[in-house]
Parts: sequence; C-alpha cells; structure tokens
Amino acid sequence: MEGIPLLQASNEVISLSRSLLTGLNFPSHLETDALHVVISAVYGIDYLLTWNMKHIANPKLMGRIESICEESGYRSPRLCTPLALLEGDFSDQ
Repeated sequence: MEGIPLLQASNEVISLSRSLLTGLNFPSHLETDALHVVISAVYGIDYLLTWNMKHIANPKLMGRIESICEESGYRSPRLCTPLALLEGDFSDQ
C-alpha cells in the first residue's frame, strides 16, 4: 500500500456526508456508508466498488446520491459491485 495516498475526511467531506444522510433520510449510524461515497466524490474517484447493495450500490438510491453530490458541486463516483464492473461496460458514462 506504500505510495497510495490516504484520503482525509475534511470539513467539506463531513458536511457533504451529513447532506447525504439527510437527503437519503438515513440514520446517523450509517455515516460510514455516506463517507465512502462522499470521500470518493470530493477526491474525484471514478468508481466506488462495494458489496454494500443496501445503502451504496442500490439502484433505487443511485439517482438521489448523484443529485446530492451534484447539488454540492461534486460528481458522484460510479457505484457498483466489483462483479458489475467486470461484467458491465461503463466506458460510455
């Protein structure tokens, strides 16, 4: 893992995380899930791979997650499982 930067949870990350929790009507104990998405958005990460299909890679939530990120001036990462990335073609998005 040497040479891979550690991404920090800055004040803007914390603020956007709270906006995401509020916008999705999620309880505060899901802050870690929100932080995964928000850190990826703030740092410009293209893909967030996760097996968490309940709160992150959930097709019913993706549109709202993208909207909340965009309203705050960030592009949401593509949220998908590792399997979906391997099987799908996301090159046009």
